[in-house]
Amino acid sequence: MVVALIQCVIAGQPGSSFEVEIDDAAKVSKFKDAIKAKKPNELKDVDPDKLQIFLAKQPLEEEGGKEVVPVYRPSAKEMKERLKWLPDEHRAALKLAKGESDDYINALMAEEQILGSKTLATWFYTKNNMELPSSEQIHMLVKVPEGAGGDQELVSLLSMSIQEENARMFNKVAEENREKNRERDRKRAEENREENRERDRKRAEENRERDRKRAEENRERDRKRAEENRERDRKQAKEFRRLAEETRKLAEENRERDRKRAEETRKLAEEIRKLAEEKRELDRKRAQEIRQQFEKFCNPATPTITDAQLGYEHLNLLQLKGLVSSAEETVGADAFWSVEVQARVNSISRENDFDAFITPYFSNALDSHDLVFVNSELYKWLPQSINMFGNSNTDLNPDGFVTHRGMYHKEPAPKDDVSRVGTSFRFGTATKALFDCLVLFESKITNYLRGAPFGQVMRYIQHVSPKGPGGAVLFNRKLFWLIESINGVVVRVTKATWVMEGSKALFRDFITQNLSPWVTRLTAACSTLNVEVVEGDAFLGRGAFGRVFKVKRVGQDGDVLALKIVEKISIRRLFQEYEALVRAQDTGLVIRPVGRLQSFLVARRCCCLLSGSLYRIQLQVRRRESFLTCYGSSSAGVAHGDPRVPNMIVKDEQRLWIDLYELWDASPSHMQNDAKILTKSILHVSWKDLLDSELESLINNYGTIPPIQANLNLLADKVGEKLEKVPRLDG
Repeated sequence: MVVALIQCVIAGQPGSSFEVEIDDAAKVSKFKDAIKAKKPNELKDVDPDKLQIFLAKQPLEEEGGKEVVPVYRPSAKEMKERLKWLPDEHRAALKLAKGESDDYINALMAEEQILGSKTLATWFYTKNNMELPSSEQIHMLVKVPEGAGGDQELVSLLSMSIQEENARMFNKVAEENREKNRERDRKRAEENREENRERDRKRAEENRERDRKRAEENRERDRKRAEENRERDRKQAKEFRRLAEETRKLAEENRERDRKRAEETRKLAEEIRKLAEEKRELDRKRAQEIRQQFEKFCNPATPTITDAQLGYEHLNLLQLKGLVSSAEETVGADAFWSVEVQARVNSISRENDFDAFITPYFSNALDSHDLVFVNSELYKWLPQSINMFGNSNTDLNPDGFVTHRGMYHKEPAPKDDVSRVGTSFRFGTATKALFDCLVLFESKITNYLRGAPFGQVMRYIQHVSPKGPGGAVLFNRKLFWLIESINGVVVRVTKATWVMEGSKALFRDFITQNLSPWVTRLTAACSTLNVEVVEGDAFLGRGAFGRVFKVKRVGQDGDVLALKIVEKISIRRLFQEYEALVRAQDTGLVIRPVGRLQSFLVARRCCCLLSGSLYRIQLQVRRRESFLTCYGSSSAGVAHGDPRVPNMIVKDEQRLWIDLYELWDASPSHMQNDAKILTKSILHVSWKDLLDSELESLINNYGTIPPIQANLNLLADKVGEKLEKVPRLDG
């Protein structure tokens, strides 16, 4: 509670305001009692509860000068601005003191009177947002109702008459006093003006003298400071010139040193370039010389000598040319395994047990590069014949290979007596379209790698890497040979032991340096798009412009997507294909692009995602309905332009076209062209070769508009018959 000093005035009664001391938490009824106690004579015949009490608010002035009573409305703006009390010098306050009234006083008493059940604080601050009461203010206007006090009205009239007489007398005396005071004030003002003029003149003279002396002192001080500053600036300028000269000399020396270094670097780079060029030329000549001297051993179609003869003679030739070397140890670097492990390895007697032992070591060395080692010894997957319809019984089966986890075909694990511990074992075969993305591995339990083991790896390389660079690793329990080839010819062999310091990095670096750039491109594309390959079954196909893999979103089990990656020279074509797929969505015959194309900084490659759970149409499909689906795209009124079997996938049991470079209207010529391309693709006929006359006739009939179902059935049936006569394609 706060004790408030409330200044009150009784309306219609002359006299000064009076003060009532009371707690602001007290009710208004108690405040009325306090008022009567304060004025017992004036209010002796008035009951306190008959008193009417109003807030004495300071008026607001409207346009035109009219004063109005402020009214509190609890808005955000008005809550910040409290209403003010009536100042005791205000015109209305002065009239109240004389017992008079006016329009504003009447307006105050027309406001809501303060209820006796409320507290003063509630009425002051909550309902009216008044400022805190202070001195020199009128806070309360007390009104005595008519008839509330017996002879009160007569007393009031007498009081007013007396007051008016007193006022007239007071005004007369006051006027006389004001006249005397004005004369006295005039004389005093004249005397004061004269005294002030003299005093101001003396003070001005003193100030001018003082200012003159100070100005003189300031000029002298400024002169000395200026002299000191000039001397300091001169010394600083001299020091700056000295430092600038030293800096210039140092910069000149640095430029000269940098120029010499740049010249030395340029010369060194030129020497390195020349050495690299000479080395490349030497390697080319050596490879050419080796091929020329050993041409009869390099033709995979005519294996005229045994693996042992091939291995011994070619290794001797490489040694003669200085292309067989032993790797140097790197002191302090990790070995592939320790001497203690080597002792355990020496006790292994079976090759398949040795392969099971070493596989986890391969996986550990390659895992951070997204590479995997795949065991393939149990599966014949490397054809010796260039004929794509060759006999699979003559295919070779290398022990294994290293590639990207999305670039091999998964096979079931063998059921044998070999103990395999851990989850790093993978079994599968390589896809011919991705032979450039693998490094061959061949394991031997024998102590010697010369002769037949080396010759066997040479034959593998002839079939896996007939063009361009290739790599292979031939190893036994103690040694491993890192084999490099060019155009199917082994041109360099580096030997090392498993326990040699630095052998682990040597092995890993050889693998990463001899893999195709497509391995790095696939890894970068997956990282860019936040997807991962469907390991063991990811490869969908390879064309002239790019490669396609099955992927899925990282950490999700949703639809499998197709990821297409192209090289820099084909980025424009990929954008055209993407736009064509977007335009063809309404046909229901093409795959749906997901998101937008993405480029990534691995030799400026580009990739895009296509939606759906996908798998390739197998070439040996013979069901008549499949042909009808393939040829039926023209019924939608569109032509594909390149409807080969590798450009079709299956999504949710629905066959859809991909690799859509352009979308044509289904004109007769476009329909015939689509039918001819698809027929040749199904029958494995080269695009340069002609079809027989019967198929040509059916294709011409197929090109009518609108397509006739009977012609479509005849063409599908005839292709099915022809396909039965085509040799089966294995794998």
